[in-house]
Amino acid sequence: MFEVFFTKETRTNGGWMFDILCTPEGGAASTTHRVIVGKEYSDAAGCSAQELACHSLAWLLHLRTPMVTEGILSNSQFPSNYYNLSLVEQWWPAFGERHKLLGPNAFWRFNRLYKYGFAAERYDSLMLGPGHLSEPGN
Repeated sequence: MFEVFFTKETRTNGGWMFDILCTPEGGAASTTHRVIVGKEYSDAAGCSAQELACHSLAWLLHLRTPMVTEGILSNSQFPSNYYNLSLVEQWWPAFGERHKLLGPNAFWRFNRLYKYGFAAERYDSLMLGPGHLSEPGN
């Protein structure tokens, strides 16, 4: 069990951003969290954005995820003080399945298809000289 208090609710272009104070039962120290819930997530789950934010905190507590994460985090640490629902679903697909969320095809992923920056510059031609971009497909 835990108690949740929404200290701030901000409407965003795509949903809601909540500042939440979470106090576990038994007098453990309270923790603060900023949770971002996209409208498409609360629509898919069939509940309010506030309910979905609470469900995500319950999920993290159930899994005994560290609730205080500050400073530089390793890639194996979930950023529980500041996260969005998409990240919870990416880390724990069972959370998304349980709440009928959008699934892995909804996540934005960066895949490098083209050369960028230094790799895109062509230095092998004395006629072009350094700094000229290579032609598409090279």
